Amino acid sequence: MRKDHGRLSTTVLRLILRGWLVLGMVAPPLGAQQAARTARPPWMVPKQGVELDIRSEGWMLRERLRTSGTLTPPSQEQGVSARPELGLAPPPAVPEGNIQVNDGHLDHVLTLPGSAPLVLYTQSETALAVDDRHLVAAYNTSVFQTASTLFVSGVSTSTDGGRTWTSGFLPPVQGAIATFGDPSVAVDRQGIFYAMGLGVDATFTNGTIQMNRSTDGGMTWSDAVIVEADSSFSGDKPWMTVGPDPVRRDHDNVYVTWTSFQPTGTQLRFGRSRDGGATWRTQILPVSDPPLPESLSYSVPFVDASTGILYIPYLHFGPESLQEDFIRILISADGGDTFTFATFHAPGAPDPTLLPIVPAGDLTDCGTFGGFRLTIHAGRDVGGGRPDTHGHPLPRFVQAARLIHQPAFAARHGTLYLAWLQANSTGGSDILFVQSPDGGAHWTRPVQVNPPVAQDVQHVLPTLAVEEDPRARRPLIAISYYTQHRDETVDVETASSRDGGRSFSARRVTSTSFALAPTNIPLPTPQDPFNTVNFDNTFAPCYNLGEYMSAKVVDGRNSVLWSDSRHLVTEPDSPLDPLSGQTHPQQDIFFQARVPDDAEP
Repeated sequence: MRKDHGRLSTTVLRLILRGWLVLGMVAPPLGAQQAARTARPPWMVPKQGVELDIRSEGWMLRERLRTSGTLTPPSQEQGVSARPELGLAPPPAVPEGNIQVNDGHLDHVLTLPGSAPLVLYTQSETALAVDDRHLVAAYNTSVFQTASTLFVSGVSTSTDGGRTWTSGFLPPVQGAIATFGDPSVAVDRQGIFYAMGLGVDATFTNGTIQMNRSTDGGMTWSDAVIVEADSSFSGDKPWMTVGPDPVRRDHDNVYVTWTSFQPTGTQLRFGRSRDGGATWRTQILPVSDPPLPESLSYSVPFVDASTGILYIPYLHFGPESLQEDFIRILISADGGDTFTFATFHAPGAPDPTLLPIVPAGDLTDCGTFGGFRLTIHAGRDVGGGRPDTHGHPLPRFVQAARLIHQPAFAARHGTLYLAWLQANSTGGSDILFVQSPDGGAHWTRPVQVNPPVAQDVQHVLPTLAVEEDPRARRPLIAISYYTQHRDETVDVETASSRDGGRSFSARRVTSTSFALAPTNIPLPTPQDPFNTVNFDNTFAPCYNLGEYMSAKVVDGRNSVLWSDSRHLVTEPDSPLDPLSGQTHPQQDIFFQARVPDDAEP
């Protein structure tokens, strides 16, 4: 892959640098939101006196550039490629240790006359698929920007079990000029890898949910195939799974679900391919329920490899009057033709299909661009935040990482495993776990998987993996998550169970703790006194660790892929840069193969 990164147009760069939003993307002032509830954008969810923004980073970036009119058809300039390929590999790390996945040589600083330097040093939001010694890692990245293209969908491939990696970018739809990340990856029983994400069509008139395919272990990828395109650019948060058709058990289906922002609310949309991703059938899933508003997101489909049954957990936001939100799980035994709901029968829930959860994190003002978000953070409140409905200014933290409450889920031989992020009574958060031995009819009592350590305050963004080997009598259940300590540093931990989820033993995965990056820097303007910016202005404020990590159980051990800010970058000296000359954390992707566990039968 050529390293011709330095020719992104000045207009696009300045748009990114300043965090500009066109009228259609800026959330209206709180007073206007309250006065005209019917006009509330579908990605705004009323909670605790503010309008929480639930849009993903890829959706926000795509919409910002689309509505600005600054991206044009691919340039014919020599050296500008509209179809990226894999490139250099980072130096190998010590075997069995934390290994950097993304190629750090691709990070760079781009300086333009009259503008602050563009520090392109962010890799976040990971997805992992494993087929024997072949591993594919996908993530969001800021490093590939040219005069006429912007590729946010990064990918790295390993052919030696994760010891070394080759880095590159997923190709767009043929003729298109951009991809926008939100990655999800999977592999079928034939060793074919699939990658799902956000993009645009060749004319930049339709937003796309799109898929790439690799038949050589992830070393090369097809042009993206469009699963669904829409002129309203409403699709967000795609997640995919691959598994056996429930009738043709020797054949694998490819499934994807995503959120669709509609004027009347949010839809849960579903796509199915029975020919390896070549063609797709899409539909709206039946999630309407009168007791709840139509606000939902963060779906994570999963196929039980032993039965072919498809499960779709997702988050359904509770009414404004409730602090609780709810997890629901759709179930299909016929490959997505019909669906039923799992039942929880949780005490106090307005419906037996709802599992109440209490959202974690602190309400934080992430600026006009970033929105109101739940975050973990470090450092002091720098003040100046926008007020909630009671007139109380929300805090603003320069080091902030936004949170989502995406369920973590797996299924094996008809047993369902579910973990989620939950606020606790001390102002921190824990990871809770339940399982259903009968396919979602009955569930165990919640178990806290993270140990109660006084110095560990926050436990967030869990991912869950279960051993799929049918010969394993007591399969390994592994739940990985970020832990923020009382000193505000962060580590990745894995809690493991080999007794069917009755108890868990936790072990640290990261070889060194790290600090959060400065992603919410106040930079007021005459037009916007609440403006904040990310140090890497490709992305919105408070976009730090991404919104999920990934893990797989391989050969009886858990392997984890995450965003990590142990490495530092020094900002160039510039009077236009609010961090001029400062050295601070920046984000890379790290992998740990075969995390040891202390769990015993």
